[in-house]
Amino acid sequence: FECLCEPGYRGAFSGGATTCTDIVKLTVTLRGPSVVRVRQYDAFDDPGALATSVSDPRVAVAVPAPGDADEALETPGWRQVTYVHKDGANVATRWVFVEDVNECVLPAQHRFSHKCTAPSQYCVDTYEGYECPCAEGWGPFGAAPLQRVVVVAPQSPF
Repeated sequence: FECLCEPGYRGAFSGGATTCTDIVKLTVTLRGPSVVRVRQYDAFDDPGALATSVSDPRVAVAVPAPGDADEALETPGWRQVTYVHKDGANVATRWVFVEDVNECVLPAQHRFSHKCTAPSQYCVDTYEGYECPCAEGWGPFGAAPLQRVVVVAPQSPF
């Protein structure tokens, strides 16, 4: 038996194996902009890319976005999304900037809103999330509810 090559490839049978060679040269172009800015936690609907024949623009194949393109949108910073045609020789790159969100000002019902408990804690926004330090006069006591801590200052030497 002999294996058949996909359309656009030429087959050569040698030594018991078929080698498929690309006879249609493709160029990969992005659908949509090459640089995208999104807010942290927002959905990003990646438009993907298109692999088009250099000699016949009517021959085009969709190149889907990599599977993890939108999974990393919880961490701020730059992401490089590379679209590779299966021949591996043609690629296109999209840069995605994930903008940090201040979780301290998100509405309480937002799934990524801070979970600090007032009045014993307050929210401090950080680059990748938030912190809940104890408010002045409050301190953590293990798993028990927070209790008010009264700090008695020493007598003034004056």
